[in-house]
Amino acid sequence: MNRLRTFALAGYLFIAAALLSSCASSTSAPTVASTYHIVPPSTTLPYGHSMEEWSAMFCRWFLNMPPNRHPLLGTAPVSEHQTGYGHDGIWFIDGIVYNFTAPIPGLGFRVDTTRTAVVPHGTVFLFALDKIAWDTTGGDPPQDTLLIPSLLSTVQNRKDTLNQIVSADIDGAPVSNIDGYWTTPTLSSITVADSNLYPPGPPSYAGRTFRIAHAGIYLFIDGLSSGNHTFHVRKTSQKELTNIYYRITVQ
Repeated sequence: MNRLRTFALAGYLFIAAALLSSCASSTSAPTVASTYHIVPPSTTLPYGHSMEEWSAMFCRWFLNMPPNRHPLLGTAPVSEHQTGYGHDGIWFIDGIVYNFTAPIPGLGFRVDTTRTAVVPHGTVFLFALDKIAWDTTGGDPPQDTLLIPSLLSTVQNRKDTLNQIVSADIDGAPVSNIDGYWTTPTLSSITVADSNLYPPGPPSYAGRTFRIAHAGIYLFIDGLSSGNHTFHVRKTSQKELTNIYYRITVQ
């Protein structure tokens, strides 16, 4: 009997210790949910500029980098060219695939791309889910003024007839009202840098200034908590299926 009571007591003590250990581990290391904030499209001047001005800055930045060292073409890290271009602290990323592989029979093009980055705490992202740009590389101002009316109408028509479905999610949560983030088609100018995405020529485009009409779906994402985050944009159409993932680590 003494032996039975001893075994029973040992069993109770073991169960009690397990329960205490479980409670201690669950309370000492709670799971912290990731947090972020998407700036509403109704915001007039996010980070000091209108969304149309940000769209122009994005297009100039994108076009004034060489193709062999470009963060959105997969030829350079996402961190490349994110400082010294007038938007320090705000990283430009987009949801467009530029290097398509051979089409899949019956599906057209399908591309899944993952881009990674480690950023300091407080970094803000301007995420171009989609964008359209049309310029007057056929002539310098003021000779190109005859083309200007058609530029805006071309961008507007492409926006209205965009035959694809764009969706996005941040840390697994869908972004609602995607269409509400479209910028108004706007006319700006671009001065081409020595290193750029334009054809090498001749003639060379470097140093020349052109009009450019542009629009896009732009999200400002800020307030990112420390840890890991995932940005995802998906596009589907009759000829294209793309998924772009950004794996972001905030330190």
